[in-house]
Amino acid sequence: MRRKFLAGNLKMNGCLSSICELVDAITTRSKNFHDCDVVILPPYLYLNEVSLLLEKSHLSLGSQNICQFNNGPYTGEISAQMISELGCDYVLIGHSERRNFFLETNNHILEKVKRALENNLTPILCVGETMEERAAGQTENIIMDQISSTHDYIGISQQEKIIIAYEPIWAIGTGKAASENDVQDVLSSIRRNLETIGDSVTLIYGGSVNPENAQAIFEQADVDGGLIGGASLDEKKFVELARLLQEV
Repeated sequence: MRRKFLAGNLKMNGCLSSICELVDAITTRSKNFHDCDVVILPPYLYLNEVSLLLEKSHLSLGSQNICQFNNGPYTGEISAQMISELGCDYVLIGHSERRNFFLETNNHILEKVKRALENNLTPILCVGETMEERAAGQTENIIMDQISSTHDYIGISQQEKIIIAYEPIWAIGTGKAASENDVQDVLSSIRRNLETIGDSVTLIYGGSVNPENAQAIFEQADVDGGLIGGASLDEKKFVELARLLQEV
């Protein structure tokens, strides 16, 4: 079912004290926001501490990644079961930084989605195109290939549980967000291509979203929320984004 959804991806930023201070400030400032789901995605090492801070709030906890395997000799990896035991309800999968820097393929991402669903975690599946692909008119083909490489291998009931985050690679961390019209065009094409489940899937946008451009993006018919990077490191900006989303 579609719902308003905002996730703060803290990436590899901060230290224990600064992350706890940030999350505490966000929970305090967002007590009146009950009409949208707000999720915090801290670094792995701070999941337990953040979980404790969120216990008495209506905010949820998510992980920035999981391993594609359930368990075994995979040094340095973290399983879906492990993050579930730490209180996570969501997991980010397929972020372009993972695809680019860690060479994650569509097959890796499919296996991670399966592990997440097996452990009652909601996957936030990231998709997006490069500027070169956009210039070549390949945006829809690239994005639907990324989605179908996962959705074609799981059942309809499972597909509906996946939140899809459109993050054009050229907009991530650049300060250059896609226009609201471009975002709407892409998300409407995703709904159309998903056919029978399109109207029930939660679709969000990420890529240089800030309080100045968010309202125009959130007002688009097929936009259900945002995946926030840089602005999530500032509690005032992040809470303002939650307010804007709740009020549209």
